[in-house]
Amino acid sequence: MNIQDEIDRYWDAYYEDSGWKLDPRSRFRGIRDTISERSVVGASEHYERWKSILEFGIEWLSYVHLALSKNDDAGPRNEKSRAAWALTGAATNFACSVRDTCIAGHETPSKALLRTLTETLYLCIAILYDEKLGLDYTQAQDNKKVKDFWHTSASPKNLHLRIIEIEKQFGLEQEAIDVFTKYRMSDYEVMSQASHLSFELACQTCLPEPIERAGVVAVGIWGCASNQALTSLSKAARTIWYFSKLSYPRIMTLAAERKRGLLDFDCEDENHRAIDAGYKLYSHIILENWNE
Repeated sequence: MNIQDEIDRYWDAYYEDSGWKLDPRSRFRGIRDTISERSVVGASEHYERWKSILEFGIEWLSYVHLALSKNDDAGPRNEKSRAAWALTGAATNFACSVRDTCIAGHETPSKALLRTLTETLYLCIAILYDEKLGLDYTQAQDNKKVKDFWHTSASPKNLHLRIIEIEKQFGLEQEAIDVFTKYRMSDYEVMSQASHLSFELACQTCLPEPIERAGVVAVGIWGCASNQALTSLSKAARTIWYFSKLSYPRIMTLAAERKRGLLDFDCEDENHRAIDAGYKLYSHIILENWNE
């Protein structure tokens, strides 16, 4: 007997002992499964553009992590690159989770995952430009040290300040820096409401607007494909793009460059080739579809 059969047996016995008419649990499971299937179908029809773009971003992040994993000089064994190795791998996993929760119709939870994805990639950018920060991150290995690290060195305010300084080093004009700063702060406020759930967002989670029927609401507690999920998919894809723009010079070193990245480009290495090609193509695709 599997656990589902055991739960059903206890359920049926309780109703019988109580003298109640049996309410079969199979009805609930049927409704839940139907809604899940409907969400997946709706997502495949309406989310295709940004789902595919995000999946390409996930693919690029995977190549970066795999290249670091294979390289003894710049992988988990090297204390200077250990943090970047861990964060790119974790970010890949969280990006997959954002995609999967959106497809399943769980849009509000996807925003909470998106917040962690965003903080992970911002921290990785900061660490690529600050070796000591990376060492502090890897050495924070008990609850108190981890809490202290995220409340001080990697607090939202400090991370944003670090990113602004990196943008200046990168050569961005002040106008572009202001645009990116405003974009990041706006995103963070929205994502924070999903992590520390606001009443309004809790209500929207219960009664979302289904993607196939604008202007009406549907029961959302088991998932519902909605237009809001497109926001999570597109923001996740754009965040990976932003990470790629600032991180690439510190990840990959081309022959003519003086500043060394974690990896020296090797045209014989399939992951290196994919990182270089993906970096250029992903930027082109993101910018081409930015307003879609």
